[in-house]
Amino acid sequence: MGLFNFGGDDRGTTAMIFALAVVPILMIVGGVVDMGHRQNKEITMQSATDAAVIAGVTSLVKTGGDKDEAAEVVKSVFAANLANSSLTFGEISPTVLFQGDSTIQVTAAHYSETTLMALAGVPKLRVQVLSEASFGAPSHIEAVLVLDNSLSMKGDRIDDLKQSAQAFADTVLEEDDDTRKIGIVPFSNFVNVGTQYRDEPWLSIPKNYDVKKNQCRVNRAATIANGCRQKSRSCTRDGVKTTCKYWSCPGKKEPVEVCVDQTKRYRWHGCVNSRRSPLNIDDRSFDTDAVPGYLTTWSGGCPAPILALTEDADEISDHIDDLQARGETYMATGITWGIRVLSSSIPFDQGAVPVNGENQNKVMVILSDGENSRGAHPTNGNHWHKGKGLADNNTVAACNEAADTGIIVYAIAFDVRDAKTVQLLKDCAGDPERFFEADEAGGMLDAFQTIGTDLKNLALTK
Repeated sequence: MGLFNFGGDDRGTTAMIFALAVVPILMIVGGVVDMGHRQNKEITMQSATDAAVIAGVTSLVKTGGDKDEAAEVVKSVFAANLANSSLTFGEISPTVLFQGDSTIQVTAAHYSETTLMALAGVPKLRVQVLSEASFGAPSHIEAVLVLDNSLSMKGDRIDDLKQSAQAFADTVLEEDDDTRKIGIVPFSNFVNVGTQYRDEPWLSIPKNYDVKKNQCRVNRAATIANGCRQKSRSCTRDGVKTTCKYWSCPGKKEPVEVCVDQTKRYRWHGCVNSRRSPLNIDDRSFDTDAVPGYLTTWSGGCPAPILALTEDADEISDHIDDLQARGETYMATGITWGIRVLSSSIPFDQGAVPVNGENQNKVMVILSDGENSRGAHPTNGNHWHKGKGLADNNTVAACNEAADTGIIVYAIAFDVRDAKTVQLLKDCAGDPERFFEADEAGGMLDAFQTIGTDLKNLALTK
């Protein structure tokens, strides 16, 4: 290199600058990751202390003020809520404080290990949460009823559900009191958000279309004349064993069919599919990822529409009267829309913004009479997918999202025969005291009335 060329090659300088810049960049990225891990642990711990403190106050009421028993219940429920996380009881133990005879305060602390932040001398980040509840009337109640309206609820069962839901409303609501509101999310394998929202930006409705097909049906009179007889056999509808009819014909004869060309018109009647994971569960990003509408050939293909939170007792009663059994079962979609109904942001924004320190209870009551028989397709989000394992996983994710959001969850298993589904609903409640099994209509009615009474006398204050 010549004397006057010493500044001509700056590659070493650039490399040095880059090397010096990499360290702070990595520190910033590492800090974001470490803070994210801390936040996830905080959410899990907060959910566990919320569930534990509510269970503790409930125990106080039922035992007539036995604080020792209440403290044991707090620890047991706290441990149960950590069971499905990476955290373990013992590693994190709650501190239980009693304030007077009706208030319990639960705190828990933990340290979140860091990665790159440790290089800067910060090996751990402290995580601390606090929950407080008391026995007494809350200042606000917002409750959403997430109700199974699938075909297995047809007949007397849907009528019994209407009676039970009405009893809940009668227990919770007070005349001329706008601090107590109820919403309703009827679900089958779909949820109906309501056709009045068609033009909202958070919805994406496909264009109408028609399909002409050759449709065949059995000519009953001609089939009987052909020697055929209608018989019954065991079958499954909506995950429940029932009786189905079929034609039995002598020899090689077949039922006589009449076929004609028919046009099926696909229109939007309020049903919606799911967005892709994790937005299929999340209550966010509707401005960039709209909810896809689902077109059906008749309005009866959808359950009754969602009722947003309201204190209007007559409107609630009318909505309960309109419940109808149709479709199959997908609990995750009902729970997800229950979260959205309680929210203070779109698509349903009637929920009050929670104020720290004020006893505003957001509550979800889930009722199902059977296992998931359908679910959301992992690619297109359509709710006719038969993957029960995925449907159950999505249901668990929706339950966890409800708890993480601070919603108090109650669950009712109505005449559920599948043990795994019973356990799924029990886990969703997060506390055995908030889970009910009812084999008969009377048990379902008692459950709704008990829950309604609990809500009027239990306040989550912090």
